[in-house]
Amino acid sequence: MSPHEGNKVSLSDNRKNFLGQPVAQVNLKFEPEEIRRAHEVLNTELIRFGIGRLSTLPREFRIHGGGHRMGSTRMGIDPNISVTDPHGRVHGIENLYVVGSSLFPSVGAANPTLTIVALSLRLADHLGRTIE
Repeated sequence: MSPHEGNKVSLSDNRKNFLGQPVAQVNLKFEPEEIRRAHEVLNTELIRFGIGRLSTLPREFRIHGGGHRMGSTRMGIDPNISVTDPHGRVHGIENLYVVGSSLFPSVGAANPTLTIVALSLRLADHLGRTIE
C-alpha cells in the first residue's frame, strides 16, 4: 500500500460513545491496482528463479476480517501532519511514545514483527541516552 495522506485515525465529529466522547474514525484508502501489480511482480520473479508460480492472480481485491492496520500514527517533524516525532514521541506530550507498525509510512507485506522489533530497539537506545 502506498502512503495516502488521508489514511488516518481521527475522532469523529458526530459519533459519540455511551460516555458522550467522540469515537475513533478510521479512514483507509488503498488502490486495488497496486495489489494486483504486486502479485504480478511476485509471479514473474517466482517463474524467473524457477521456484514456481502463483496458482491464481487476483481479479479483484477485498479486505476480509482483520489484518495489519499500519500507518495510523504518522511519524514526522511537523505536528500538523504527523502524530509522533522521529523517535516515536507523541507531539506535545513529554513522556508518551508509540512504537509499532502504526508508525510505518506504508505497508510492504504482512508479518511486520522484525521491523517493529527494530523500532523498539531504536527507541530503547534513544531513551537510554536521554534518561539521566
